[in-house]
Amino acid sequence: MLWQLFDALGIFLGFFCALIVMDSWRVLLATAIIPAIVLLFLVFMCPESPRFLIQRNKYADAYKSLLELRGTPIQAARDLYYIHTQLQTEAIKIWHPHEDKSWWSEREQIYAYQSWINRGNFFQRMMCLATNPRTRRACMVALIVMASQQLCGINVLAFYSSELLRTNQSNPSDALLTPPMAVKWYNFGM
Repeated sequence: MLWQLFDALGIFLGFFCALIVMDSWRVLLATAIIPAIVLLFLVFMCPESPRFLIQRNKYADAYKSLLELRGTPIQAARDLYYIHTQLQTEAIKIWHPHEDKSWWSEREQIYAYQSWINRGNFFQRMMCLATNPRTRRACMVALIVMASQQLCGINVLAFYSSELLRTNQSNPSDALLTPPMAVKWYNFGM
């Protein structure tokens, strides 16, 4: 839902910028640079993914990253342990679903799990994503929701509203019925 909300917010800001700059298409095109520059500087403020760092066996860096995200050491430690055990469980279910390693020592388990976590390339992980029924169903639901949001017609209404408001649909041979400035105000109000 946030994706569609920000999509609609972007359309709203685009119509707002079109209203402000009047008919200068160069200035309107240049306004798209502003969010990109802001994002360029903000991306360096984001901490690294703790899950990615744990997969690379960098637990201290993952803990520092979680401290930035969570704020308190106890929550960061809880999440660090949770991510670690989640990766272990995934490694067992994906790479060795039928092996029982409960009799191994803790050190042997950590070494084996760490090697299993880092095992596999991108294509093997995507194949596991497609063959595991739980993740396959989640991907299908996400695909259906995203397609539904795009096909619902809101974007069509937003992008073609200028044409719908500008011309007379009953008599297309007529010239502009609504002044261009009024069309921009109608678009902004939609």
